[in-house]
Amino acid sequence: ANMLLQNLNNFFVAISNDLAESVKSPPDLSFMCEGGKMVYTHRSLLAIFSPFLKSILASLASVQSSRAAVLLLPDGSALEKVLQMITKPWAHEVFSLNLDEVEIIKILGIPVEVTKKMSSSNETEELTQEDILAN
Repeated sequence: ANMLLQNLNNFFVAISNDLAESVKSPPDLSFMCEGGKMVYTHRSLLAIFSPFLKSILASLASVQSSRAAVLLLPDGSALEKVLQMITKPWAHEVFSLNLDEVEIIKILGIPVEVTKKMSSSNETEELTQEDILAN
């Protein structure tokens, strides 16, 4: 069991290092959100986590070789939180997401499992980085 945990930790470190390298280059993917807000990120980052977007971006590659793609999404703040979550250095963390953020994850086609928790103020979802990799 200890060897498995060490291998899992090495896996997380390797992914974290790859992600850190991929986001050093200028963003090549833009999202236009409600109110005209623009959110910028990297195709390679989202292709890692979303088979759906990987397929769409691959089909755009032949048409848009040198231009950045622009996709439309409703909630820029929720998108920014989701992007921040997947670009953070990987650790065994639990993230509390509101329903808008969970909806963005679904729209992006990132396969995850979430655990619902009810709080007195609002409904949130808990998501770990391991949940993203498990799917």
